[in-house]
Amino acid sequence: QRYRPRENQAVNRWWMCDDGRLTYKVLNEGRCEAPLRRGEEVPGSDVLDEIAAILREAGAGEGALAVLSPEMSNESLYAAKSFFERFLPLGKVVAGSLEPPGPEDDLLRRSDPYPNRRGCEALGLWVDDLKPVLARGGKLAIFVQSDLIDHDPSVRAMALGFEKRIALATNLSETTAVADLVYPVTPHSECDGTFTNFAGRVQRFRRGMTPRGDALPVMEILRRVGASSGHDFGWVNLNAIWKEMARTVPGLAGLSPAAIGDQGIEMGPAGGLNAPGEGA
Repeated sequence: QRYRPRENQAVNRWWMCDDGRLTYKVLNEGRCEAPLRRGEEVPGSDVLDEIAAILREAGAGEGALAVLSPEMSNESLYAAKSFFERFLPLGKVVAGSLEPPGPEDDLLRRSDPYPNRRGCEALGLWVDDLKPVLARGGKLAIFVQSDLIDHDPSVRAMALGFEKRIALATNLSETTAVADLVYPVTPHSECDGTFTNFAGRVQRFRRGMTPRGDALPVMEILRRVGASSGHDFGWVNLNAIWKEMARTVPGLAGLSPAAIGDQGIEMGPAGGLNAPGEGA
């Protein structure tokens, strides 16, 4: 029902902006709690099998697009990028948003409304303008925690320009309404992970609540879809994906729970992580 700030002298000291305190509302209102096929609830295993079949079909040619969101954790972004690049080798994987910038002050608030734009950039996913990418249309569009139509209704026609649409979503939205298949995703309050703030500081968040309905973390959804197609991606927990990220993502060498701690750790300019207190 509310947020309280974690003390961090390197970031926000003891403070939290008023808007940030109120963002708990989206965790309660209009949640996506059940898998859907064209708006009707269906068993989760059926939806996962259908997603796997659609991906197998789309992977053989061009015209597939996966749109990730700066609302996603570093781990979810990495898992989705790796998964879709393997399943859709001729497709395109990007991250972005159509949410307009907000107000900014000299204390806590920045105009960037996203919790993890820097994480998208570190993984080479960010695009400033999604509309030209969406306007191309194609065989398949996958929206992962991306409420694009809600932020800009004009892209509804662009989304419908894809033959098939899949949404992995935290909340029911105009974007899930145009999807053929929907699977519920846990928000940050119901899973573990990390975000990278605008200054490049990687910080942990931990699950505070039990997942609602059938919701699963993005990483787990993709692991199950992969298993349905006979692929083992090895992401059984966060430790497994942290090891892989530390080995493959520039700036995250040395990533581990101990290194992150409670205060976070800064991405290093030369491809590693600075110890707490080092760097800018």
